Amino acid sequence: MIIVSDTSCISNLQIIGRLDLLHLIYGKVLVPNAVYNELLQLNKFYPKLQEINSYNWIEVCNVENQALVEVLRKELDKGESEAIALAKELSADALVIDEAQGRAIAIKLGIHVIGLLGILIQAKQKNLIDSVKPILQELKDKAGFWVGDELYFQVLKRVNE
Repeated sequence: MIIVSDTSCISNLQIIGRLDLLHLIYGKVLVPNAVYNELLQLNKFYPKLQEINSYNWIEVCNVENQALVEVLRKELDKGESEAIALAKELSADALVIDEAQGRAIAIKLGIHVIGLLGILIQAKQKNLIDSVKPILQELKDKAGFWVGDELYFQVLKRVNE
């Protein structure tokens, strides 16, 4: 299974100490250079992100299709652009991305997307976590993760909480 990730899911899960969920669900996760660099820059604000260097299951990859990256850069930041281009290039099984515009563009390009909330749903379904609600609250409190009320309640309903 080929999984490519953008920055936000990795950083948010790492900030609350639950990045293991990505590894437990998917095994190896690929990130393009721009995403890796964004994670290193966030390290200044969240020192816990420095630990990402020690995870051998996160693999940094070069994006070959720079022409696609440049087209995507007209609407997205560099990390999102490279993540989408890498997912397309590798015919990834999924791209982990939360930003609405990036998700919409990836879907238009035929890429299957999943976000942080989808990962939490999968984690609960696979019995990797007992409850989604406290993790969502921790994401909001510690990582500044934003989720609208309607979506928040839809997710909790989906996992019977």
